[in-house]
Formats: sequence, structure tokens, C-alpha cells
Amino acid sequence: MTEEDISEMTIYDPSAGDLSLAFLDTLNWRGREDPEESLFSCEDLFTWSREAGLIDASQARALGSLARANPQQAQAALAEAIGHREGLFRLFTALIAGIEPPAGDLRHFNQALSEAVSNRQIQFEETGPRWAWRESAFPLLDPLRPVLLAAAHLMVSDERSRIRACGNDECGFLFVDRSRNQSRKWCSSESCGNRLRVRQFYSRARRPTSSSPSDPC
Repeated sequence: MTEEDISEMTIYDPSAGDLSLAFLDTLNWRGREDPEESLFSCEDLFTWSREAGLIDASQARALGSLARANPQQAQAALAEAIGHREGLFRLFTALIAGIEPPAGDLRHFNQALSEAVSNRQIQFEETGPRWAWRESAFPLLDPLRPVLLAAAHLMVSDERSRIRACGNDECGFLFVDRSRNQSRKWCSSESCGNRLRVRQFYSRARRPTSSSPSDPC
């Protein structure tokens, strides 16, 4: 892989259809023994936030400098961000399955949501008033506030019935199905959809027909 290839790689995937689900999808192939992590450092979190439009490049650089100057706090912030991600994943998969969510995860989410909302305020600019966020005393996790708010909005919206998990059990990608007849099954038909179709084809090809003698073993 060349440096040019690396520079073109992105962490944020908009195909989830919702900011909060896109954050959950920073861990790929959840059904495998070795899932593929995208967030190895706070700087990865800031890169994802910049790509998602939550912060600009200058804010990402400033947060990166702050994380490098405070490595222990940065490590703790990353662990907390991943904790939020995994707790939200369990809440959304419970919602998809129509079962009671884990009480601890719901309590932790509500606590974080309450703190995030308390830091939202109206800010007047030349174009008029708009929502803004107050910077916290140590802002490494500030970019996650809109993610928490987006998750809450999605949970109580009419679109909650459109939340899906990729049909490939190994994938674990969550998305909002906005197809006209709500028939989207895959994170991507070209990737997981195609892989599963090929696997099913070969499975059928290997399956003995009714006219074939049974295998005594």
C-alpha cells in the first residue's frame, strides 16, 4: 500500500445512514474471533470526527496535540469512547431484536446523554442563532456529544423500526434501511451480499441431491 493509498483511506462510513450507527461501525467483522478495530488512538477518534463533520481540521489538530501532551488521559478517553460505542451497540442490537436492553448499558448511556445535553447552548452568529457546544475542562471526548444525541434521537424516532444488522452474521454492520420497500439486507450488496450469495451457491452445489446415494460415513 502506498502513502497515497493511506492518505485516501477514511474511517467514517456514511452508508450506515446515521451518525451514531456510523460510530458503532468503526469496529468491523464483529462476528469473527478477531474483529477489525478502526480506533487505535484518540487521534483516530478525532480523524473520524473530522470526516463526519463534527469538528474541523484545526480542531482535530488541537485535540491531537492535547492528547499527545496528556497520554494517560488520552488513553482513558479512548477507552471511554470505545465503552460508549460497545454499550450503544448492545442497546441497538437489543432494539433490533425487540428485547429488553441491558440495564447497565442504558443507565450508562443516559448518564452520558444527560451530561452531553447539559453542555448544549444557543450561540448567536452573523447568520443568526444556532446550537453549539460548550467546551469542557478537558475536551478529548467532546466530539462524541453529537453522537450520543444522534443515538437518542434515532432510538425514539419512527426510523427505529428501520434499523438493521447486515445479513452476514460475521459483519455486524448496523444501518438504517431507507430503501423504498425496506429490503436492504447488507452493509453493501457488492461486499457482504455478494460473499454470502457465493457461499450459498457453493453450499448448494456440494449438497447431495435426492437421487444421489447417501454417504455411509
